[in-house]
Amino acid sequence: MSRQAVGYVVAAAIALVAVCAAGFFVLSIIRVVRDVPSHHAADQGDIFESMRRKSLDTTDPAEIVGYLRYVESYYPSGSKHQTGSPLDRLVEGYRAAAIREIVGRRRAVTGADLGEEPRPWIEKYGKR
Repeated sequence: MSRQAVGYVVAAAIALVAVCAAGFFVLSIIRVVRDVPSHHAADQGDIFESMRRKSLDTTDPAEIVGYLRYVESYYPSGSKHQTGSPLDRLVEGYRAAAIREIVGRRRAVTGADLGEEPRPWIEKYGKR
């Protein structure tokens, strides 16, 4: 094989490695970008669960309402995920469950019943 032919083979091998490396890099970037929304959803679910647990550990009505306010206002629908998307529906389901449980805890502590929506509880018992 001539030197020129060896040069072409080496150049082709280098080009092939470069193309494969670039493709791998692009696929890695796509994978990371694609997974970011699911990480945001998991983080939101963790926050809601944390607020729910904290509400069970206290009997201070204002503190419980603070957790309720946080869950209600933490990145509302459409702020991290497209409204109505599967991830948004999942996150909003977690939010609704946390709100239900925190409201239930608030009801148990105060004996009051202001309904299932967080706003009346926040307006009546929240710190100003």
